[in-house]
Amino acid sequence: MSNEECLLEFGCELHIHHIVPYRLTKDNSSNNLISLCPVCHIEADWLIRKKNK
Repeated sequence: MSNEECLLEFGCELHIHHIVPYRLTKDNSSNNLISLCPVCHIEADWLIRKKNK
């Protein structure tokens, strides 16, 4: 689902998500950030945790 679809479907504000976790890189640059709806943000965090186990 695209960010625009999430916004239309859920009608919520978007969250800022670090593509590569901040704790690993300390990178807050725009190259490492993406906007996600809250649901997609939770899913992205879960996938990163699962991948790093």
